[in-house]
Parts: sequence; C-alpha cells; structure tokens
Amino acid sequence: MLVVGTPVYRASYTGALKHLFDLVDYRALTGKTVLLAATGGSPYHGLVLEHQLRPLFGFFGAVTVPTGVYGAPDDFIDGEIVGAAIIERIARAATDAVSLLNSSHANAAVATRVG
Repeated sequence: MLVVGTPVYRASYTGALKHLFDLVDYRALTGKTVLLAATGGSPYHGLVLEHQLRPLFGFFGAVTVPTGVYGAPDDFIDGEIVGAAIIERIARAATDAVSLLNSSHANAAVATRVG
C-alpha cells in the first residue's frame, strides 16, 4: 500500500511529485492500494484529489482508496492536526484502506488456489 501526499501548488500536485511518477514504469502500481492525501492554502483546492491524483493513479492501474484526505490551514496548529473533521476523515480513510487491503489479499489467495 502507498500513502501519497502532496502540497497543492496552482491547483495541482507539485512538479516534484510529477517528476517522480514520470520515472515510474506504468505497470509498477497495477493493483496496488493507494491512499490519497493533500494539503493546500484553502479548502477550495480539495478537489485536487479527484481531478488530479485519482486520474494519475488510474493511469497506473492502482486501486485508490475511496476516501481521500485533504487538509486546509484551519486543520493544523503549529504543524499538528487539530480539526475534528479531518481527524474523522483520516480514520475513515484508514478503515477504507484496510478493507481494500483485506479484500485484495483474500482475492489473491482465492486466485492462487483456483489457478
């Protein structure tokens, strides 16, 4: 499982993250579970998860966790997560990720026995 997080810059993920994934073979993440996270200067950039990151990992054939995590400035004080809503969202995303991992491991085990 990967947890991929990025600051939002000009309504998208950073150039450094893009460069990293430019170097990844397009088959390398097939079937891998990916939890998406981002932070930005306003709540309005939260759609970067759906409009930028989810399609990126769709290209790689990864399975993205349905619940992503986006943090705005009000969610942090001195670098610590304090917003009740984001704490709840992190917990939900973690639960979703574990469910996906468990189901993918179960499916792999069945495929191994059948094949």
